Amino acid sequence: MNLTDLIGIVAQVTEQPEAKVKDALETAIEVMADALADHESVKLPGLGRLDVCQVGMPRAVRVAPYGQTREMAPHAVRFRAVKRLKKEVNIRAAYV
Repeated sequence: MNLTDLIGIVAQVTEQPEAKVKDALETAIEVMADALADHESVKLPGLGRLDVCQVGMPRAVRVAPYGQTREMAPHAVRFRAVKRLKKEVNIRAAYV
């Protein structure tokens, strides 16, 4: 499912115009992206939780040309499904 499909389904279920649904979903996604960029947890009831976690060793990174050097580590977003979803969909099977 992509965003266009989701917009169509939500518009049909809620009987709202697709333009309103598109604006609402895009705003929600933008808010979640901002929260993840700030290393906050995003909890989605019925689905799970998105967390930002460190995936590598910190290394020296130059912030700007001729600027200061900072220690930074690579990060990734991790999805932790709720128990019901883990049982229904074997998420780890896709990575084997």
